[in-house]
Amino acid sequence: MFRKPSDVQAAARRAVAVNAHAIWFQLGVTDPFTNSIATKVGQIVVMDAYPKGNMPALGRSSMTMAT
Repeated sequence: MFRKPSDVQAAARRAVAVNAHAIWFQLGVTDPFTNSIATKVGQIVVMDAYPKGNMPALGRSSMTMAT
């Protein structure tokens, strides 16, 4: 999610409401309370991460964006 840090809790609650499988917050955004909201319902939570920069750690050499 590309949200201001002050907006992540509301965004996480919406993601929980629609049964999202995972939430990924961009580089520089972290919130322990938001993490607990999402992990309690089984969502995968990634915070403070840059998707393209993390692809090698995920065993991928590139990233394809869905349209």
